[in-house]
Amino acid sequence: MKQMSTYEASHTENERYRMLSVLIKRPLEIVIIVLAFTALTILFSGGYRINLGFAELSLTSLRRICLYLAFAFSVRLTLSDWLKYDTFIDRVRKITSSRLFPLCLFLSLTVIYVTVKIFYTLTFINWARDISVYEYAFFNTLKGRFMYSPFLNKCYFAEHFSPLLLTALPFYAVIPSKYTLIIWQSVLLAGAVIPALYLTQKLWDDSISSTFFTVGLVTSSAFSLVLTCDVHQEAAYPLLFLTSIMALLSRRKGWFVVSILLLLTVKEDAPIYAGFIAISAIIYRRWWKVGIICLTISISYWFATIYVIMPAFGAKGFGPPQIISRWGQYGSSIVEIAIWLLTHPVEVMRMIFRYEVLRFIPQLIFTPLFSPWVLITLPYLLIHATSNMEIQYNFTAYFGAPSLTLFAIASVYGIKNISSWLGKLRVNKKKVILFASMAVMIINIGHLNLVHIDRDTLIARKILSQIPDDASLSAQEHIFPHLPPRREIHILPEIDSADYVFIDTGLLSGIFSRTDAIVCLRDLVIKGEYEVIEKGGNRFYLLKRKDDVMMKETINN
Repeated sequence: MKQMSTYEASHTENERYRMLSVLIKRPLEIVIIVLAFTALTILFSGGYRINLGFAELSLTSLRRICLYLAFAFSVRLTLSDWLKYDTFIDRVRKITSSRLFPLCLFLSLTVIYVTVKIFYTLTFINWARDISVYEYAFFNTLKGRFMYSPFLNKCYFAEHFSPLLLTALPFYAVIPSKYTLIIWQSVLLAGAVIPALYLTQKLWDDSISSTFFTVGLVTSSAFSLVLTCDVHQEAAYPLLFLTSIMALLSRRKGWFVVSILLLLTVKEDAPIYAGFIAISAIIYRRWWKVGIICLTISISYWFATIYVIMPAFGAKGFGPPQIISRWGQYGSSIVEIAIWLLTHPVEVMRMIFRYEVLRFIPQLIFTPLFSPWVLITLPYLLIHATSNMEIQYNFTAYFGAPSLTLFAIASVYGIKNISSWLGKLRVNKKKVILFASMAVMIINIGHLNLVHIDRDTLIARKILSQIPDDASLSAQEHIFPHLPPRREIHILPEIDSADYVFIDTGLLSGIFSRTDAIVCLRDLVIKGEYEVIEKGGNRFYLLKRKDDVMMKETINN
C-alpha cells in the first residue's frame, strides 16, 4: 500500500508538471500565432519601405505574389486530407479555439490600428479636421463649456448626438492628447474581432475558418478607411452590430438588450438600426416581449433625440437638427423626406443598386445573397445611399465599415447555408467553409498601410514647434490636430487679431483651396500686418503679427 501511495504521489506530481507545461506552452503558441498574423498583415499590406541609400525596397511589390501563393495554398488545403490527419492543422485548430486567442488577436489588432493611425495622423496629407473637432470639444468640456467645438461654433451634440463619446472623456481628462482619442477609436474598431470570432465559430464549428474570415473582415479596405479618416464614433458600429447578433444567436436576452442600448448611444441614426435588429429578434427568435420593448425604446429615443435633445443643445428651439439638410432635396422635414422616399421606389432602388453601395457583396464572394439576413443591411443602405453627401452615399471614409459588417453577418449565414446544401451532395462541409473563408480573407486583406513620413512632415512639425502654446493662432483646419488645444483659434480665412498665422499652400483643406491659401498669404504680406518668420520649402509659411503694421521692407522682399 505504501508503494502504491508513493507511485500515486509521483504520478500526480508528473501530471501537475504536464498540465503546467501545457498551460505555459499554449499561451506561447498563441503569442506566436498572433505575431505571425501581425507579420503577414504587414507583408500583405506592403506598408513598410526601406531606404537603402541608392534604392528604396518596398514590400508592396511582394503583396500580389503573396496573395497568389495564399490562394494556391487554400486550394491545395481544401483538396487535400490535411484537415483530418495533419498534426500541424490540428494544433492550429486547438490554438485558434482557445479562450485566450480572441483576446490576443484583439490586442494585436489594436496595436496595428494604433500604429497605422498614428503614422497617418503625423503626416500633412489628409484633412484631419475631425480629430480637432472632438479634441476641442473635450478640451472645452474640461474648461467648463460642455462639448463646445470652435470648428462647429456650437456644442457638438447639436451636430451629432453621441453619448458614447463621453466614455472617452475620463481617459482624455487623465491624458489630454489626441492620441487618447486615437487609442479609444482603435479599441472600439478592433473589438469587433471578439464577437466576429464567436459568431463564426458558433455557426461553422471550425476555429480556423472563423479566424480566416475575421482577419479578412478587420483588415479590409472599409476598416482601414476608418483609420485614415480622423476619429469618428462610427467605429463602434461593427462591434455593436456583431455583439447584438451574437447575443441573438446564443439566446442571451440580457446581452441583447444591453447591446441594443449601447447601440443607441453611437449616433442619432443608430435607433433606426437598433429598431430593425429588434424586429429581427422577433422574427428570428420569436422574442416578442424583448423585441417589442427594444423597438419601442428605439423609436422613442430617436424622436427624443431628433426633436428635443439635439435642438436643445443647439439652442434654436424645438425641431429637426441641421443634419437633416443632407436629405434636403426630398423635403424640408423628416415627414416630407419619408413620404418622398416611400412614393418614389424606382428612384430609391436606383440609388441603392449602384456599385459603390453594393461593392461589399463581391468582396464577400456573393455569399450574403444566400441568406435572408442580407435584409438587415437595408436600413443602413437606405439612409446613406439617399444622402447628398458624397462620402456618405458612396460608402467611403468611415461609412463603409458598418455596411461591410452587416453584409458580413449575412455572409456568415450564407456560407453556412451553402455548405449545408452542398453537404447533401456529399461534399465535405468543412472544406466548403474553409475555402470560402480563405477566399474572403485573400480578397480583403492587405489594406493596413503605414504612411511614409516624408520631408514635408518633418519640416512642418519643426515650424509648428515655434508657436507658443498660449498664443492665438489662425490656420487651416488640418493644422490644428498637430498642435495642443489652445484657448483662442481662428480658421482661415478668418484671422481677426491672431498672434500667429500658419498657411499650408500644398493641401486642399475643406473649402479653403490652394489658390485661397496663396491669395491669403500674399494679402497678409502686402497689408504689412504680419511678417513671414519661417518658411518650409515652397509649402509652409509661419507669420507673426508685427507691432508696426506698416513695414514696407516686407513688401519689397
